[in-house]
Amino acid sequence: MNHESLYKIIGYTSSFLFILTIYGIYDQIIKIMQKIQTAIQPGEATQNLSINQFLCHFLGVYAFFIYGFLIEEFNPYLVWPRLIASFAVLLVLYLILIDRKNPTAFLTFFICISLLVIGLYKLIFPNSSHSSAGIASAKIIIIFVTLINIQGYIHQILKLHKSKNSSALSLKMNILIFAKDLSSFILGAMMGYASGWPVMMQSFSNGFFRSYISILIVNYSKKPLAKAG
Repeated sequence: MNHESLYKIIGYTSSFLFILTIYGIYDQIIKIMQKIQTAIQPGEATQNLSINQFLCHFLGVYAFFIYGFLIEEFNPYLVWPRLIASFAVLLVLYLILIDRKNPTAFLTFFICISLLVIGLYKLIFPNSSHSSAGIASAKIIIIFVTLINIQGYIHQILKLHKSKNSSALSLKMNILIFAKDLSSFILGAMMGYASGWPVMMQSFSNGFFRSYISILIVNYSKKPLAKAG
């Protein structure tokens, strides 16, 4: 099997797993909607969800959506799955906004939907040439987003340790995202170091923290909820 054939197999596998993560996000959406219906006070349904972490999730998939069509060779394995995921995470942020109705949730949703509109415009009306400056800028954005992602994951982990309640978090979503990150790391390696290192860097970081959050979800789901007050 030659490199091109293997690359396509890895690419399709990575895309398939990424689509499965969207099912995981769907599971998260269902959990939020169910909690909103039974919540007594505003913000109660999403109180254990870190808007910071979901913002980071959006920025992570969005950055590679942009990167996939900025590099010289259009990469469908990066662009299309991450475009769909961007819409899915945006819906989660919208539900958080509906539940909390506070300025932070509104600003987060507004920033994300604005970025997505800009990205779609760039995708539909691309520049005729792929400048090295544009690709370098995309790589810098990915590094920045990776660092933001790390602090977002830490924020979610701290919220879990503090509340000892993981009922609002979807274990399916976190496990599927971990599997996606593993396949994305392999895809990045197949792309070659020059264009693939940003994919490998973020995939390794995301996979590490997602696996830890999944462990916390399992641990805290087995413990009785702490009494309020």
